[in-house]
Amino acid sequence: MRGQAGNGQPQHAGARTAGLAANAGELLEADEVGHGGYYEIVVDLDSHSRERLSAAFEALWSHRDLTPGETAVTGVLRRRGKARLPDGALVPALAFTETMRDARGETDYLIFALPMPALEKACSLVADMTPAGGLDPLWRRELEAWLAALGRHVDGCVAFKAAYIGFLPFPIGDVETAEHLFAGGVPAERCVAYLYREDASLEFFPTTHWS
Repeated sequence: MRGQAGNGQPQHAGARTAGLAANAGELLEADEVGHGGYYEIVVDLDSHSRERLSAAFEALWSHRDLTPGETAVTGVLRRRGKARLPDGALVPALAFTETMRDARGETDYLIFALPMPALEKACSLVADMTPAGGLDPLWRRELEAWLAALGRHVDGCVAFKAAYIGFLPFPIGDVETAEHLFAGGVPAERCVAYLYREDASLEFFPTTHWS
């Protein structure tokens, strides 16, 4: 399975985290990246369409809580900026796109990422450090609801079926995992949150088990 990032270069599925870290130094403040990973919303836009991908990307940055910076390279769907969190904290943010390719065709993804070091500065930590940086679950719940609101904002412009919210919540390009995940409906026990379209309505399913 292979894919291409927002710059059109081929990329293997699952390589997004490494790619994000490699580019982050030029896109975010140096002390906010490279350590601890990212909290994300990953929007699955389904079959490839450059027009839909671009429209979703611009719709995301039009949200009132986001302040876009300059696009790193003209024509590349990757941009840094600032995000105002529900508690008013202002943190660096990054959005980028990926198009993954396999035997069944191409799938587009829009990823909005918040670096964990910045979130840890904005949030009180719990004593038991977790893979999500030890963020207070109550605070994470508000953060995930806010990320879901960003997803709904995108959906108002470009409709999609599913999005994944959490600490590196989904292996980009793994279409089989996505199909299996929702085969029987949204899981009752969830270590990440989902936006999922049931009938005509895009519903939010919050995390039920905090790791």
